Amino acid sequence: MSNEEVVMINKKKLEEQLDNIKKDPTYIDGFIALMTRSWGGDIEDNIEAIKGAISLIHKEEGKKAYIELLMLQAKYYFVLGKYSQGIEGLLDGVQILQEPKNEVEKHQLIQLQNMLLVGFTKKEEFALAIEYGLQGLEKAEALARPEIKVKLLLSILDLYIAIKAYKKAEFILQNIVAIDYILMDTTKLYIEIAWLKLFLCQKQFELAAEYSKRAYDLAKKNEEQYALELIQILSLRAKLNVSRELYAQAEKDFKDIKERIKKIRFKEIEEQSLFEWAKYDKKQGRMNEAIQKLKKIIEEQDESLIYVKESYKLLSEIYEETNEWQDAYRYLRKYEKSKENILDENVHKYFDKLNQINMTKEIEKYKLLYQDMQVLAQIGVALTEHLKPTVLNNKIYKQLSKLFKMDLFSILILDQEVPRYILVDHKGDIVKERKELIRNTEYLAEYCTKERIDISVSNGDFEAYHIKEIGEAEELQLQSVLFTPLIINDKAIGAVGIGSYKVNIFNSNDLNSLRVIASYLAITIQNTTLYHQAEYLGMHDSLTGLLNRGALLKQGEILFKKNHKQHKSTVVMMLDTDYFKQVNDRYGHQLGDEVLKKIGKILKKVVRKQDYVGRYGGEEFLVILDDLSEKEVVKVCQRIKKALSESCFETKKDTKIKVTVSGGFYICNEYTLNFSDAIQFADHALYRAKLLGRNRMISYCLGENES
Repeated sequence: MSNEEVVMINKKKLEEQLDNIKKDPTYIDGFIALMTRSWGGDIEDNIEAIKGAISLIHKEEGKKAYIELLMLQAKYYFVLGKYSQGIEGLLDGVQILQEPKNEVEKHQLIQLQNMLLVGFTKKEEFALAIEYGLQGLEKAEALARPEIKVKLLLSILDLYIAIKAYKKAEFILQNIVAIDYILMDTTKLYIEIAWLKLFLCQKQFELAAEYSKRAYDLAKKNEEQYALELIQILSLRAKLNVSRELYAQAEKDFKDIKERIKKIRFKEIEEQSLFEWAKYDKKQGRMNEAIQKLKKIIEEQDESLIYVKESYKLLSEIYEETNEWQDAYRYLRKYEKSKENILDENVHKYFDKLNQINMTKEIEKYKLLYQDMQVLAQIGVALTEHLKPTVLNNKIYKQLSKLFKMDLFSILILDQEVPRYILVDHKGDIVKERKELIRNTEYLAEYCTKERIDISVSNGDFEAYHIKEIGEAEELQLQSVLFTPLIINDKAIGAVGIGSYKVNIFNSNDLNSLRVIASYLAITIQNTTLYHQAEYLGMHDSLTGLLNRGALLKQGEILFKKNHKQHKSTVVMMLDTDYFKQVNDRYGHQLGDEVLKKIGKILKKVVRKQDYVGRYGGEEFLVILDDLSEKEVVKVCQRIKKALSESCFETKKDTKIKVTVSGGFYICNEYTLNFSDAIQFADHALYRAKLLGRNRMISYCLGENES
């Protein structure tokens, strides 16, 4: 925002301004100055007024004013979160200034490129953001105007933070501070906010608190001028206070933001504040409130998907905590899909034109970041598709070798029933024979996971980890390793590592890239876990853990068809808990649930692995037995009755009760046409068992004979 006083303009005054321009085209400069300071009125009205002014100006004759208006229009669109519309005008401006004729036009072109960098960063179209950042840096270097370079570097810094390249962001900030240039108050404020964001992202909360105070104090000196920045600072401070468990201060900040947003609209900061408030609600156990806020962000999403994407992830975590696995999996898939689009692989066409440009050392580093991002994108896509050894030692390893000069790659996953450790060699093959190498690298992975720290060794000295050397032969002894933990919901569930037989191979950039890969892996593991949980719940009864009706009928149909073709028998057994309603009414539903769970366990125990047991509905169970004779079925019935007769259930009054079941079964034969008929026959036998006094098993074929 401008250093001048902020003003509010109503629609009538805007119309007057446009009339003045029609009468006297030179009035356009006054209109631009006025619009630059107008952030408190209706933003849509301001945009319409700017469009009106643009229509009154000739592109070539009033080029300077025309470009200024395009940039003003883009700023307003950005505030509303309408980045594409703002970018459209900026690209028009770049086209007009393809060959700048003087210093003013060169300056304007850099401003346009800077705004395009900002717009494409917000849209997470990082390839295009980098393109315009590179072009702007090149021109800023040539122009030798430090104030222009500082603005551009601040935008590049935001890009680095967006892609979590925090060390590079810190390097940029240090460069800005070192530039021999008297900083204006606005620039000082932006630098303080940048430090606040950076330290907050890196969880350096004490430093973040210091810069939060400095930024807040600077903004409060001119509250009207820095209205937008103040809301941003409050949002960051609220996030900081939640992280430091200063909940009362956080709630105060959230309420302050809510009131300020009523007066001035800024879509991105509104979403940011709402998202941080939802995170705070989650921490306080207010899950429904958090869900409402997150769904509001998703429903009212703008073109910047930053908080929409994070809302998907947070919703997945909330539903996971409340054991709503299907919703958890659904939102995790949405998050995963949105993340796949962040680092788009198909961006070569936007970068080819820059290959011939002679860059400074600083710009070359920026270019390398882009190339690393392309490789990380390819790895991310491959990892989010599968998590199998065959993928790791083929597709993934091939991509990783473009990123790291490594001889080994490994993954440890502990968040499974059986821990898995996979070590892949330089040929992309899984290492199986080299026991010492496997044992020691697995130990390092476990240490990294347990301590939740990165491990970096560059000279073959593993004494700190109580290992002398890693490798059997001297030429195959590991010299350099990097390990970083896999974190899901603040829990370390494994580690990923790379290794080399050469000294001093890896650097801090390699560690940052490995952390990005670890984040992809963590998402994939969580995705796989939630998928299996959702799949399990879709097939199983939540009370007894047995197959539910749908899954049971599906498996029964498959078994029936297979056995029918092979002339084998399929046995369908229907069971009903005797007097279950009386148990519920007299002793309560809690005891009723325990009875059903116990019957389920007994049924599961007495049948074989190839048989199926499920809860058919209410107090009814269905058992499907594979290829048994009548005598064998009778023995199964007897085992069920015996196990139940030996089971007692304690009531709240410390008395013990016994429960029985009635059952009917049918043995399918060559004349049984379909599975549904078999169920009907078994149900008919069950009905007769009840008529005969309950606590008995009846065969449909045996008539009145009991089992």
